[in-house]
Amino acid sequence: MFNKWQAQRWWAENYDRVMELYNVQRLHRQAFPLPTPPRSEDEASF
Repeated sequence: MFNKWQAQRWWAENYDRVMELYNVQRLHRQAFPLPTPPRSEDEASF
């Protein structure tokens, strides 16, 4: 089982592959400059 840090590292390394595999439509940040909330409480403290 992954711990939190291993899971974050896995997503960082595999995000593009997963998005392509499942044909996820990505929003262009320039077209939609919406603020993205932090994904976890730990990231919010940075």
